[in-house]
Amino acid sequence: MTIAISILEKRVAPVFDTARGICLVECGTGDTTTRTFCRFENDDLHDKIAWLSASGAHTLICGAVSQPVRHALSAAGIRTVPFVCGELDEVIAAFLEDTLTSNVFAMPGCRRCRRMRGGRGGQGRGRNQPIPPPCSGKRR
Repeated sequence: MTIAISILEKRVAPVFDTARGICLVECGTGDTTTRTFCRFENDDLHDKIAWLSASGAHTLICGAVSQPVRHALSAAGIRTVPFVCGELDEVIAAFLEDTLTSNVFAMPGCRRCRRMRGGRGGQGRGRNQPIPPPCSGKRR
């Protein structure tokens, strides 16, 4: 299985839509993994998605990602694991151990991430107050 991780230096890039670096991780049997570091030539999102699809990536781990791009990735058959932050080595290890949904790897400040990962979803929210809608990628 091949996973792709959008990167900036040795960390998960904060925003996939503008990220240029990518790490392809080929997961073998046991603990064997092969890493290939690549760089997108431009910011064209259709080119990025086509490249990921052609590379055989089944999963993309990234920071923030816009809804249209997430839908396009899904249409291309690529599963997205968004709102992840952290050091590349730690993220890969967590993915392989199926612990990537830990709060340790949640992007700071995203209320949706806390809810998805079992957190409160907001400080001081009363019992009868509605849960806020999920992040749309837009500032309010």
